[in-house]
Amino acid sequence: MMKNHGMLGGPARRGTVLLAAMLAFWMLALAAEAQTITVRPNVKAGDTINLTLTKTLKRERPNQPRVDGSSETPITITVLEARSDGYVIRWMAGGTRILSTTEMVDPVSQQMIDLAQGVPFEIQLDGSGRFRQLRNYEQAKAQLERALSVVLETVQDEAQRNRLRDGVSRLFATRQALEQTALREAMVYLYPFGRTLQGGKPEVQKLAVRTPFDREPIPAVLTITLLSHEPSTGLARMKWSQELDPSAAAEAVRRMAEGVLRQSGKELPENARLPTLDVTDQGIAEIATGTGFAQSVEYERRVSLQDNLEHQTVKLVRTP
Repeated sequence: MMKNHGMLGGPARRGTVLLAAMLAFWMLALAAEAQTITVRPNVKAGDTINLTLTKTLKRERPNQPRVDGSSETPITITVLEARSDGYVIRWMAGGTRILSTTEMVDPVSQQMIDLAQGVPFEIQLDGSGRFRQLRNYEQAKAQLERALSVVLETVQDEAQRNRLRDGVSRLFATRQALEQTALREAMVYLYPFGRTLQGGKPEVQKLAVRTPFDREPIPAVLTITLLSHEPSTGLARMKWSQELDPSAAAEAVRRMAEGVLRQSGKELPENARLPTLDVTDQGIAEIATGTGFAQSVEYERRVSLQDNLEHQTVKLVRTP
């Protein structure tokens, strides 16, 4: 009698195929987890990178007009020096184009925007691409001071002129102040540099960040994740997110409330119900692993404290 091998062997063969598929999937998962990349510059002096910077800002505050606007600015990065121990790049912005706004841009503000364009910022990086300092601080400061002087000549009201001079001068009074204001978007674009990322193993860091609501830094948690790495295309995607420690944020709000009441000779009740402070940062970068520079970076910050809401976005995309 002929045996029916099809009936007897079918389930066994199906089990073997299923086991093989599970093993293949498991090995692919392990391979993805084992992917490790180190993001660092691989460029030479004279190389240039062109970007389009798009920024948006939405802000709502009690008894103030709602702000909702966006702008677009061309950026040119030029590699001035490239050595094994570090790099110097020049970050230069072109003319900013206002895409939309809920407010009229007054002539003085528009002049400041126009005159600040074309200021070259020479950024010094270490061998891994991490930020060191603004190398040409004195040169950039002198150029900004000249631009401010031109604007001040057009302001007739002395009180307004003094307020403008004092407020703007603080932005570049020290190297650190200028780095924090003028290089804000540059720091977002350069953020991936110097990081070693491993698939399946997010990097978690504890740090302290400053907020608009408290003078003291507030503890926060930063998580950095390698989302994907495709060697065939030479592209990798990473994500980072940062959130305030809830208990530390609550303590910051309490300090702020106590300070405000103390000015009027009052004390904050022990059981007072206070608003929640939330500051969240998030970014995604697509990196060209060959050069280390990002093809695109998208970053956003959300800040909320009771009726005070603010949402900022920064998008930098490489252009031909």
